[in-house]
Amino acid sequence: MKKGTLVELSKYGRNLKWLVHSYNDFAFSEYALVLDYHYTSDHIQIAFSRNSDGKIFKRTLPRRAFRKAKVSK
Repeated sequence: MKKGTLVELSKYGRNLKWLVHSYNDFAFSEYALVLDYHYTSDHIQIAFSRNSDGKIFKRTLPRRAFRKAKVSK
């Protein structure tokens, strides 16, 4: 994945215990932007936005936790 790609959580990502807890408590946006892709470890650094106050959270997660977001034009 390239920097700037819009992604959403996959089924695996939605089932991660720590992410589900944070996601439900803080009402994160379901979409995130790719900040960096680490080819050697197959991990993606992403940025989530919190809906309540717009604060940005950066996380590095396995590639399989995300899929490209389907964008309708």
